[in-house]
Amino acid sequence: ILFPHRPQREHPSPQPAPPKGERCLRQEMERTP
Repeated sequence: ILFPHRPQREHPSPQPAPPKGERCLRQEMERTP
C-alpha cells in the first residue's frame, strides 16, 4: 500500500532558498509589525 498523502517521488523537495533571500525576508518581517 502506498502513501498518497506524501508522494515524495512524484513531488521532489523544493530547492532551498538562498541565504540572501532568507536574510532579506527576516529583515522585512522584523521591520513590519
